[in-house]
Amino acid sequence: MDTYYMLDNAAKLFPAVANSSNSATFRVSIILKERIDPALLQNAVDISVKRFPMLCVKIRKGLFWNFFDENKMILLVQKESKYPCHDIHPHQNHGHFLRVLYFQKRISLEVFHALTDGTGALEFLKTIVYEYLILSGRKIEAQNLIRLPESMISKYEMEDSYLKYDRGIKYSKEEKLKKAFRIEGTPLEPFGHNVIQGVLSASGMNQAAKQKNATITEYLVALFLYSIYAQNMRYGIYHDIITIAVPVNLRKKFPSKTLRNFFCVIYISVPARQELNFEKILAEVVCQMKEKTKQEFLERAIAENVRLEKNLMVKFVPLFIKQFILKLSFKNRAEKRRTATLTNLGNILVPEEMKKDIDFGEAILYPTINSPVNCSILSMNDKLNITFTRNIAETDIIRYFFRFLADETGLDITVYSNDWGMEE
Repeated sequence: MDTYYMLDNAAKLFPAVANSSNSATFRVSIILKERIDPALLQNAVDISVKRFPMLCVKIRKGLFWNFFDENKMILLVQKESKYPCHDIHPHQNHGHFLRVLYFQKRISLEVFHALTDGTGALEFLKTIVYEYLILSGRKIEAQNLIRLPESMISKYEMEDSYLKYDRGIKYSKEEKLKKAFRIEGTPLEPFGHNVIQGVLSASGMNQAAKQKNATITEYLVALFLYSIYAQNMRYGIYHDIITIAVPVNLRKKFPSKTLRNFFCVIYISVPARQELNFEKILAEVVCQMKEKTKQEFLERAIAENVRLEKNLMVKFVPLFIKQFILKLSFKNRAEKRRTATLTNLGNILVPEEMKKDIDFGEAILYPTINSPVNCSILSMNDKLNITFTRNIAETDIIRYFFRFLADETGLDITVYSNDWGMEE
């Protein structure tokens, strides 16, 4: 008998807005120290999928909402051949809305965002890599850091935590949306996603941020804002607002164990109306981040997120009308409100025995037409990976970011790229 799952609150948006230029597909990767054996990886995936039925699904259209249907077809491992985070065509993937890729020493999991967020994807990827290493002959004690395929699947892993932690509070009407500065550029030819990645010491970066009385996320959000300002606005009339959208993992504030989406987005803005420097922007970022990650602020964000779902008048509106409204709202609100997105998936923990076979981890966030340069951060094995994904040819913001970071912190940064869209 098939198992059905309703889409969580955040997931309802992505099927409505996804297209070839907004794939809504993100990637998490773990780079090993030896080349990948594809046959062994396929065996590891076959074992691991049993533990994550809520991710191995098809998307079905209902009358009022989409829903997930259990997908028992094999999830085929693929050799990486295209640019990262391109849109997923389920008819090419046995109906799955995720894919497992390998390239040299890298194992990657790409996920359509309707299924889960970075936290859920990383749990699946960690299990795949664990099983791969076990099949390779390694002896590893899971140390409660791996969801083993034979372990019990909890109902709490499948819950919609937005509905569970909606306190029913009254929230103040959202502040008037202000159109954010938009990064302009020349579209890549052929179209695709170019990634430029920098690897540096995670502990060194943490120490550098602490010296500025900031967290790593606050420091790098401020530097992203400053890089956009320095490269795009210093010669113009400073009247635009630069806004970075920052996804917040709500599991850190609410005791949720869900493996589905459970995040909200906060907006960190700097009005470019006067001469700015990095220190001024950092102070403003620290202030805004502290205010917007308070429990009461996040509770209001959850309440606002679920209001449409709980509205009885909207509940019985046909799906095609709901999707039209969601697409219009996304285009006119979320996309115009941000200049770019920066997400930090944090420090990823694995068992000690696994660390010997792992070099570092990566995360890649898809860009969009209105947000053509995005940034994702992940730390593993004391290596901090900062990844910029772009769909435009210009690299001035990214070059400025890494140059300033190296000069300011004194840390060695190894920079590499997939070179997509670059001339031969």
